[in-house]
Amino acid sequence: MLIRRELRLRYKNSALGLLWSLVNPVVQCLMIWYLVRNVWKLPLQNYSAYLFAAFVPWTFFSMTLLDACFSIRVAGPLVKKIYFPRELLPLVSVGANFIHFLIAFAVFVVYSQIGLQLAYGQPVRFEARVLWLVPILATMLLTATGLSLLLACLNCFYEDVKYLVQTLLQLLLFATPVLYQADSLSDARYVITQLSPFGVVVTQFQKALLPMQAFAPRVLEYPRPLDPKFILLGLAVSCLIACVGFRVFDRYKWDLAEHL
Repeated sequence: MLIRRELRLRYKNSALGLLWSLVNPVVQCLMIWYLVRNVWKLPLQNYSAYLFAAFVPWTFFSMTLLDACFSIRVAGPLVKKIYFPRELLPLVSVGANFIHFLIAFAVFVVYSQIGLQLAYGQPVRFEARVLWLVPILATMLLTATGLSLLLACLNCFYEDVKYLVQTLLQLLLFATPVLYQADSLSDARYVITQLSPFGVVVTQFQKALLPMQAFAPRVLEYPRPLDPKFILLGLAVSCLIACVGFRVFDRYKWDLAEHL
């Protein structure tokens, strides 16, 4: 009910409604693609596909964490009046943004699994590596849930948290292989990016969905295959983040009303 209420309020009197969830990643991807191909003139084939594949999960991360920071403060009157599980408020941010993610994800699956294969004259088929999306999406959700609970709680005590999150997300955009391709990095730097759940989700999400070199030659000079060990490591780290987030929130949730 809270997720439905959140979505209705967000798109009240909007003609496109949930379709606006596609506007942000598409517009950013088009702008960056234009700069890369027409201003900087970098010879990157199918760069738009890799860029959109990165922006789909990254947009979910950034929007969820920003919304979570405000989730409890915005619902302050409700928190002060009645008893209900306070955890629901940051989880609503995760759930609402996950619906936006699913819409963009569905569009991208049609594009990557059908459009690109037809473009290269290949029969439409789903490869086994697509099944790795299950632990990849689990990593994405667990990381977002743990950090949302943690940030929502901290922002009630220190309002500087929301500004700090905005700054850190801008830095993470460049530290995570979103604007550039992870396979263009050296082996050591590639491993470093995969030690973060953000890097694992973005990179392995691309590898699970986009056609490999057999379908799209010259996309990357040295493409690396999907790596299960990084996916499982990211899943383990995300479970730890979720446990820490729940633990901290559970410890301080009864003090939140006093600080609103």
